[in-house]
Amino acid sequence: AWRPCAESLGLRFAEWDVNDGDGLMAACGWDRIDVAIISYVLYHYMSNDHCASWLADHIRTGKIGAVLVVSRFEDLTAQ
Repeated sequence: AWRPCAESLGLRFAEWDVNDGDGLMAACGWDRIDVAIISYVLYHYMSNDHCASWLADHIRTGKIGAVLVVSRFEDLTAQ
């Protein structure tokens, strides 16, 4: 559902295999992501140490500039 929104703004869109973030970035030729939009996938797929560490490291080093988390839950700390 995000592809038409991104493309209508003139942005590129790529699906993200949360288990291979570096592979996605390499395949797209990206050195950096300005804004990552993480939808409901956060709850289902990114609630593991591997993905959480990858995301945290990339935010810390500036390879990901900002993250917008879209969630149906009021409180993600319990997830």
